[in-house]
Amino acid sequence: MAYITYQIVEHDGGWAYKLGETLSETYASRQGAVMGAKSAASRQKTSDGGAMVRERPATRRRIGGS
Repeated sequence: MAYITYQIVEHDGGWAYKLGETLSETYASRQGAVMGAKSAASRQKTSDGGAMVRERPATRRRIGGS
């Protein structure tokens, strides 16, 4: 089974899903972007014809300083 990862990111004052370097349209809410990514994933064609959608919680990393 092929694994394709969509990232949910803040974009242009809202939220978008991202595949590689390509961003979707902007959604007003994070949940809207998640739903958009799930919809896109359900239409994704893979070599074996199968696809699985799995959501995992966002992780936050602290950068710099203590």
